[in-house]
Amino acid sequence: MVEFIGHGVTNSYDRMRSAPFDRAYTDEVVAAYESNNWDAVLFQYDSFTADPSIAAAYAGMHSEKLNIIVAVRPNTCAPTYIAKVLATLDVLTAGRIRLHVVAGGYKASQAAEGDLLDKTQRYERVAEFIDLCRRVWVEQEPFNYSGDHYRVENFRSNIRCVDERGLMVSTGGSSDDSLRVAAGFSNRHALWGLPYAQTKEMIDTIGDHCRRIGRAEPPSIQMQFRCILGDTREEARSKAQHMLDGMRSELGGRVANRAPQTGGETKAREILELGEWHDDCFWAGPVSETGGLGSSTVLVGTPDEVATALRRYASLGVDAFSFSGYDTVPDAIEFGRNVIPLVKTATRSV
Repeated sequence: MVEFIGHGVTNSYDRMRSAPFDRAYTDEVVAAYESNNWDAVLFQYDSFTADPSIAAAYAGMHSEKLNIIVAVRPNTCAPTYIAKVLATLDVLTAGRIRLHVVAGGYKASQAAEGDLLDKTQRYERVAEFIDLCRRVWVEQEPFNYSGDHYRVENFRSNIRCVDERGLMVSTGGSSDDSLRVAAGFSNRHALWGLPYAQTKEMIDTIGDHCRRIGRAEPPSIQMQFRCILGDTREEARSKAQHMLDGMRSELGGRVANRAPQTGGETKAREILELGEWHDDCFWAGPVSETGGLGSSTVLVGTPDEVATALRRYASLGVDAFSFSGYDTVPDAIEFGRNVIPLVKTATRSV
């Protein structure tokens, strides 16, 4: 069974400065996901946004079914602390909390919060962070931990996750550092949206890393897209072009001309160089303006066409899809009602 993950935001983009945590809007977002076939919602970490663990607590109290995924950057807190926070939230939400660990891809954002490690060191820290969180969740007796980034002595937590094995932990990234960490420590690894061939290459690479370390079952794979739907392919592509024209008017190439800082940005630019359109309905057009920053690749088509593409990804080994809309609430409702049931019905019968 495939899973669909929404993008948890706490404000509308036009009110981001005046209302960094807009309770009414957050209620709308959570309700849109809760009521329209979504399985989970991810609250991402950024240096300038509301704290994702508190946003997750709020979402958990205003939902009954959604799994709540909390993104954490390891430079911002001790793993012993966040492991207890998330275990507490897990109890409060009856077992609906997960952890997504973000290494951090942008030097300025990392430095803004005092983190000056290089990329390889950040992923090494991610590995220790996950390892130590799991120890907090499962150890029954006080324990010691000594790594390059974390050391604790005689630690024990009294708060336990609903599942005695602890929380599902996901990571993300397209660099080889990220894929190696995923093979060693992740339950699930997230990738920015890629065409079919490149998706298979990434999954195969993670599998190779797993075989090298003797891991029998690789992490599951999550893929992040945006989506533009239309009643016909022509209508959907017209909407896509209109959206890109607006991006060009607003950004004017300023973002695209900067040097890439992450493996995801590099991969997105490589895809665009191969062509704007790929496979059934994969569109890389926005990368020409975003430079691959964030979620920049889009599935464009009718609900049937997009659902068919997602089923193809599922056949390649992708079992979770995350989507962030250009207009969060309407897009969550439209996609949840018109695409998710088509995918779930088909994959359930396979």
